[in-house]
Formats: sequence, structure tokens, C-alpha cells
Amino acid sequence: VHYHDLLANPHLDEIVLHTVSREKAARLSSGGAVENKVGFFRLAELHFHDYTAYDKYVEWFQANRIPAERTPAGKSAFAFYHLGDSERVSREATSAAASRDRLSGLGGPAA
Repeated sequence: VHYHDLLANPHLDEIVLHTVSREKAARLSSGGAVENKVGFFRLAELHFHDYTAYDKYVEWFQANRIPAERTPAGKSAFAFYHLGDSERVSREATSAAASRDRLSGLGGPAA
């Protein structure tokens, strides 16, 4: 595993790993079965401050190559890569926003 090699790049903020459960089947909120067409062992998220940081991450590795014996080449089958913006929605954030709105008078009449 070469996470330390990835984290040596100053433009990468963090790595979040998701290991997929083989024992527990996913279900829709309705209770219906999810028919996955592709299976995964683990999903890895690489987090960057913005797209400019990602571009600098790529440039950094072009100038600072990871030695071949430490790369995942031939050891892992990468099914896809994608770039996107993330948004977190959590109970704490929603609750804090509701409290702020009540305190500032933006949430309607106080209970």
C-alpha cells in the first residue's frame, strides 16, 4: 500500500477509504434490493482543496515519480476515476443551521 507515497504530495489533503461489506447487502430506503452491476473491495477518495490543487498534485508527481515497485500497477484493478465537488449534509450541520436561523430570526416564529 502506497498511501505514504500519495501523502508525500503536499497538494493532497487526505485519503478516505471505504471497504465494501461482503456480508451485508445494501437496500434502498424503500427496502427494495439494490442490484449492483459492479463489485468493489475498496473505494478510495482523494481529497483536494480545489481543482487547482488537483492539477498541482498531478504536476508534482510528474516531477517526483513514485518508484515502480511501490505503485499499485499490477496489484490493483482501478475501475474508474472521477473528479467532482463534494457537499456534506449531516444532522449536526442541519441542526446548527436551524439554531442559527432561529437565533437570527430567519427561521420563522420561535417555538
